[in-house]
Amino acid sequence: MRAVKSAHAWSAYESAGNRPDSGPRTLEGYASQFKRFREWLADQHPAITELRQVDAKTANEYAADLKSARVSPSTYNQHVKTLDLVWSILREPGKITVNPWAWDKKSKTGMTRLRLEKIARRK
Repeated sequence: MRAVKSAHAWSAYESAGNRPDSGPRTLEGYASQFKRFREWLADQHPAITELRQVDAKTANEYAADLKSARVSPSTYNQHVKTLDLVWSILREPGKITVNPWAWDKKSKTGMTRLRLEKIARRK
């Protein structure tokens, strides 16, 4: 069996039996976020065709692209968490050995998440 190609990853995710049971709107959001990444990857790294070829350097470049697009911290985190989920679900069929989007809370290593600024609320 071949590794999952980035062009076919979304359909592989949708048909995966081990993915979370998400509602239609959630899946649409995930699909949109994955599509943005796939288009960026095709433009910036056309030689990378399989999910397993995406390394930490490439993931960090994409994260920098999100930041340069001035997305909110919430949107940034949604994108990174969606990609983390896709890589986790497709680990076996994608022959993925390292998930470049993962964050380990205990060791505080991996792809960082942005912190939201706390806004003082008036009563």
